[in-house]
Amino acid sequence: MKRKLRTVATPAAISAVQLSAVWCRSSTFLRATTDVVYVRLHGPDSHHLYAGSYPDQDLRWWADRIQEWDAAGQDVFGYFNNDGDANAVRNARTLRALVNQ
Repeated sequence: MKRKLRTVATPAAISAVQLSAVWCRSSTFLRATTDVVYVRLHGPDSHHLYAGSYPDQDLRWWADRIQEWDAAGQDVFGYFNNDGDANAVRNARTLRALVNQ
């Protein structure tokens, strides 16, 4: 059953997993170990945490991971806090659209 991704862009939350943009370009193996996956994205700018806007290519990579977790029956939550210039909101909307395609 395909579920719709709900995205949230808020200034604060407690994180189970924190991931940086570097992971998108690495060969790191991501494995969900519970039925809930929480992806927290801080922004792609390696010099300024919580800044920048993710390119669509990075968001597509995350959308693919989210679809894999969803297909495995896991609930997936995406959180963006790259708040400068409303990037979190735009990136969350783009990721939601990519996942729901």
